[in-house]
Amino acid sequence: MKSFILMFPFQTASISFPEGSFIFPGSSIDFLGKIQNAAPDIDVLFHEHSPLEAEEIADFKKHQSLYFLKGSFKSLEEFNALNKVILNILNEGALGVYMEHSGTAWSKQAFIESYNEEDFFSLWLNFIQKEDTLFSLGMAAFDRADLCIRIGDESLESRQDTLLTLAESLFLEESTFDTGVILELGENESYRLLKETNVLFNKKDLEFNPKGVWRLMPKK
Repeated sequence: MKSFILMFPFQTASISFPEGSFIFPGSSIDFLGKIQNAAPDIDVLFHEHSPLEAEEIADFKKHQSLYFLKGSFKSLEEFNALNKVILNILNEGALGVYMEHSGTAWSKQAFIESYNEEDFFSLWLNFIQKEDTLFSLGMAAFDRADLCIRIGDESLESRQDTLLTLAESLFLEESTFDTGVILELGENESYRLLKETNVLFNKKDLEFNPKGVWRLMPKK
């Protein structure tokens, strides 16, 4: 299972969270923590993914330290516990959380809003458009393949919802897929699953998914 790496910017130079190997109370995940100095353009990194308010941008520009968490989860219970850990770190002063495995970045306010709506899964996934194809990014942390689909005449939001629905099924329902299987996602919405040969990242990239990518092909 591929590890996730989370980054938390703090406005203070002193961070109270542990370094090295440890387990947060209430979680069975083995974490590896590390504290680093401030880095340039952190505000740009966050603002590009999820737009920040002017006050939030100013806070990110003034950050003085970074806290990194590395680990992996194997079950829904561990995933839910991990999201509580993120929430606790944010409530202890972190300005936001950046997820290196998917390139998603959320301010404290944005993460908490989705958390309160129990929209945990979408926080962990990103979506990348390449020409007329939409790819999911981040399923490696769930030990599952990513997904892609042709956008065509559909809206980008609609295609994202399709990939997100299927991605959740892959993990939450422990669905297993094989080449050629037919998926019924709704009325008049059927797809044939094929292994995608075109991937966006190579093995050295943090975003690389060793499980590969499934392409959803409309069933004719």
